[in-house]
Amino acid sequence: MPNKTLKIISTANQKGGVGKTNLNFNIGCMLAEKGKRVLFIDNDAQGNLTESLLGTKEDLTANTVDLYLNNNVEPTSIRKNIDLIGTNSNLAEIQTSDFEIVFALDHAIEPYKKKYDYIFIDCGPALGHSLLAALMASTHLLIPIEMDGYSASGMEELLQNVNVITSKPRYNPSLKIAGILINKKPSPQTKLSKQMESMMRELYGDLVFKQTISTSTSMKECAMPGIGLPITQYVAKHKKNDKAANKVVREMNCALKELNKRLGIDNKKVIRAKRTVKSRAKGAAA
Repeated sequence: MPNKTLKIISTANQKGGVGKTNLNFNIGCMLAEKGKRVLFIDNDAQGNLTESLLGTKEDLTANTVDLYLNNNVEPTSIRKNIDLIGTNSNLAEIQTSDFEIVFALDHAIEPYKKKYDYIFIDCGPALGHSLLAALMASTHLLIPIEMDGYSASGMEELLQNVNVITSKPRYNPSLKIAGILINKKPSPQTKLSKQMESMMRELYGDLVFKQTISTSTSMKECAMPGIGLPITQYVAKHKKNDKAANKVVREMNCALKELNKRLGIDNKKVIRAKRTVKSRAKGAAA
């Protein structure tokens, strides 16, 4: 029997560089710290999540490509409560496959549903078969965003695709938006970032997390290959007296609590702004 409380969360934005892999890594690892059973699926051909958890993306014994090819895959155990199905550049081959492959991931992860509390799917920024497959397989979508027009535009494109997916019975009408999480927030905030955040909250309302995550070198460092620790453990071990690092730990803890609350909310409608954030961002920057 599948775990009825299982959450399958894709982390995505059709703009790269917004910190989605880092958030995915930290949220999943922090949940594992709390005793939750977590499976990470690296669905981005860059393989950054794989490197963070495994230290390498070569000679993988559990590869996301095999999920698409309907091969048996035994997830790699990373540490207590954390397993990984990693990937590398070979995943790019999926993008040129027949369209029907977008349904393969949902079918392939069925055997894992009774073993885990959370499955996190890290997605690449480009719209293609692998991103669509992740959205087909997920219960929820988490959208990290920076306070710039390009990131907002990538989010809007993603929301348009979510609208299509949730409107077709064959696709994934039950997919819910867990929320939009503002990441890499400058400290102190710039005039533009303040205006962007205000516009985001005005246009998307409660879909935007109340909690935001500040720009932090510690967030980058903790997920580096060879380190691979959640921000909570990394700061406790290496930066106990660093005020900025501890601030981000508090932010991540608050964001995780908010995410868990949101996962219990039925958020069927994808909120579409009347005016695009990108066009308004241009006006704010002018």
